Amino acid sequence: MPGHTTPPRSSLWRPCRLPVWQAGTLLTLALAVSAQTAPVWQPPADAWLVFASATCEECEWLKTAFLPDLEARFAQGLPAVAFVDTDDIERNYPLLGEIEDALGSQGGDLPAVVIGARLFYGKDALAAWGAGLTDSLPRPALPEGVRAIAARAHGVSLYDGAAPVPAAQAAPAASAGGTATAAAPVVAAPMASAGGMVDSPEQATVLYFETTGCRKCARAEKQLLYALTRVSGARVARVNTLDPSGRALHYAVTGRLELPATQRRERGMRAWLLGLLSGRLELPSTQRLLTPMFVSGTRALSGSDITDSGLVELLASAPAVPFWQTWDAAAELASARRQLQRLAAGFTLLGVVGAALVDGVNPCAFAVIVFLVSYLTMTGRLGRRFALIYGLTFAAGVFLCYFVIGLGFFQLLDWLEAWKPAMRWIFLVMGLVCLGFGIGGVIDTLAARRGGAGQMKFGMPKALHRLVHRLIREDVSRGVLGLGALMIGVLVSGIELVCTGQIYLPVIMFINSSTPGLASIGMLTVYNLAFILPLVVVVLLSTAGLGSATLATWARRHAVLTRALTTLLVFALAAVMFVMAWRG
Repeated sequence: MPGHTTPPRSSLWRPCRLPVWQAGTLLTLALAVSAQTAPVWQPPADAWLVFASATCEECEWLKTAFLPDLEARFAQGLPAVAFVDTDDIERNYPLLGEIEDALGSQGGDLPAVVIGARLFYGKDALAAWGAGLTDSLPRPALPEGVRAIAARAHGVSLYDGAAPVPAAQAAPAASAGGTATAAAPVVAAPMASAGGMVDSPEQATVLYFETTGCRKCARAEKQLLYALTRVSGARVARVNTLDPSGRALHYAVTGRLELPATQRRERGMRAWLLGLLSGRLELPSTQRLLTPMFVSGTRALSGSDITDSGLVELLASAPAVPFWQTWDAAAELASARRQLQRLAAGFTLLGVVGAALVDGVNPCAFAVIVFLVSYLTMTGRLGRRFALIYGLTFAAGVFLCYFVIGLGFFQLLDWLEAWKPAMRWIFLVMGLVCLGFGIGGVIDTLAARRGGAGQMKFGMPKALHRLVHRLIREDVSRGVLGLGALMIGVLVSGIELVCTGQIYLPVIMFINSSTPGLASIGMLTVYNLAFILPLVVVVLLSTAGLGSATLATWARRHAVLTRALTTLLVFALAAVMFVMAWRG
């Protein structure tokens, strides 16, 4: 064009020319931004989403038992099973809450498994669902909203039946195709990484009461970590209620706490009237030891009240100086310990005494009592004084043996307390053993009802019966008092434990777990005194002229009743053991 000169080619590029290192930097930044904004992975339409944690016991069960069992049962194989690691509190855990909101779920334990539009929480729900499957595995499609939420998950691991699935937190970056890749095992980050955790309750604005090994506490841990990322300045102390001092603090704090009447779950007339007059009520005693529980200076959350939003609100509204920072801690905790001891005694004393009395007159123990009285009667030439002293000393030996065994078992349980999963298995095994003894008791009760006491099979083996009789015969015939009678009582009761232990050992476990400190020793003493009470009564009656034939007749006449009572007690103890195993 006239008047217009085209610049040289090189001058056209001069304004855009960059050094090579600058161009490389821009390219790297562009790729990084692209990688951060692109979805980490795209879940298949029929995928199962598993929100799990490296520290969750039941999550491990799902990976190593539940999923392999489904694979073995159904030939068509599993759909894609994607593990999302909730230990990634910043990026992954909030996604679980979003999915729960989208599906209208109130939340629950870990693992949380999303199958189609359904959510399953924890081992029990998953096991029940899996047991109901017969023909084929369901492959419902995930709602589009749920898929969109899940696509934002980071470090997803896909289940591979050939190897255990690792926790997903340490998964390498997704490949260019956006697919999830396997991850190396990872240990969950310590809670302090989220900030706000303190070591001492005196420094805390919120107390988190937990039970070590509690499956419900696994989800509460994640909720706490999430809440701490949303609330600055909150200081939380963890308190283990299995520890006696932690249990006392829990009871003391909740005893001082007041709640709005709308948060009460007790609705008696007295509670209603107090709420109407004051507008505030103390936390009911039935809820004072629940775990997990979060407590601020004015509010408490437990059970289904623990939600992500609720916990965030609790932390945000917690008083800067709660009452436990200013109270007389020594006096409050001492009072709480006394109340706990009275509470435990009220719950256990009658039960322990009743169990001991039933144990003391069960057919095994009563057979030994009858034989002892019989032999003391036959040796009338030694006099009633000898029979009385020998019988009472023998009873003291029985008490001594059982008491020492109980103390030893207490020590073993205290030693095992450090391994919570082991304690759960011990309770479970003891429950199964009690269940087996109970079934044997039912068979014996029916047999005794049809053909008499001689038809019972599940008692002390005959060889041990003969050994007990021989020990008593030899010792009584020598006319030995004092240490001899005491030692025979110890030996006989040790042998008799084969039969009576089906009640004694579960009761010891119950006392150890429900009665703290020295009170458990007192309860053990009460049990053993009640256990030898029938023996002492029979010895006194025999020296007053009651013959062994009368006792034997009474034993035969009431064999069905005593065996039935023993059986019912053993079944009750089995239920207690199962509950303790379930609670962890």
